[in-house]
Amino acid sequence: MPWIGDEHHRMSLFSLAERKNFTQLDYYRNKPPRWNERLGCYSLNYHGRAKMISVKNFQLVRPGAVDDVLLQFGKFNDEKFILDYQYPLSPLQAFCIALTAFEY
Repeated sequence: MPWIGDEHHRMSLFSLAERKNFTQLDYYRNKPPRWNERLGCYSLNYHGRAKMISVKNFQLVRPGAVDDVLLQFGKFNDEKFILDYQYPLSPLQAFCIALTAFEY
């Protein structure tokens, strides 16, 4: 079981969640799309990285910092997807998060 804190104040992730103590945890949310007048629909800006519309496309941000995208996953063409991420996410964490898009 993963632990957080030093030896004197060890708490499992489960016990933190039970107590609704999220102060020691980072959490992210999907970036809300904005209305695009030109397209006539809601969309996210992938800065040219994702070229196709897909329900699998998403961007993760910290709550309150919606302009700082920590991870983006999007459809590039019929056979390829893009995955961009930055610290504090590791390559393995980013890949595992992206895999969840295929269970949609």
